Amino acid sequence: MPLTLPVEVYEDLESVLGKEAARRMINALDTSISHITEYRWAISKQEIIDAMRKEIGVLREEVNRLEKRIDALENRISGLEKRFDALENRISGLEGKIDGLEGRIDGLEKRFDALENRI
Repeated sequence: MPLTLPVEVYEDLESVLGKEAARRMINALDTSISHITEYRWAISKQEIIDAMRKEIGVLREEVNRLEKRIDALENRISGLEKRFDALENRISGLEGKIDGLEGRIDGLEKRFDALENRI
């Protein structure tokens, strides 16, 4: 990124050092300033990259923490679903027993009615 010094600086140097010496001085200053600017930009860029990497690391840790919480919640849900399924099976079994008992009652009532009708 070339940088140029203001004309006034060149003119002031030329009046003190002469034309050729002022030109060499300006070129040296331009080169030095360009090198310093490029170096500082490289350092700033690296600082930004380092900060971003650090932030990415923090975000990865947060994602890992959240994934562990999700896994724990999924395990709890799975446990509750198993308990719910067990209760449904138990209820279904009890309903089956009730149906069987109702069938027996119906059968006994029919037998009872039949006996009453015979009397």
